[in-house]
Amino acid sequence: MQQTTKNNILICHWNAGGLRPKINDLKIFCQQYNPDIILLQETKLKPNEPIKICNYAFFHTPRSNCTRGQYGGT
Repeated sequence: MQQTTKNNILICHWNAGGLRPKINDLKIFCQQYNPDIILLQETKLKPNEPIKICNYAFFHTPRSNCTRGQYGGT
C-alpha cells in the first residue's frame, strides 16, 4: 500500500449573512474547491436546522437572542 501525504490545508471563511437561500452556492463551492475546513459566520440557522454537505461534518453554535435588532454591530 502506498501512503500519500498532503502538505497543504485549504480553509475557507464565509460571512453568509443568512445561509438558507445560499446553500446551493455553498455546495457548488465545495465541489469546485474541495476545502478541508469551512468556517461559516452569520448563517442565521436555528438550533434544529443543520446543513448537510457530503463529506463534511457540521458543528453549529446558534446565535443567542439579540435585543439590539437584527444585527449585533460593534
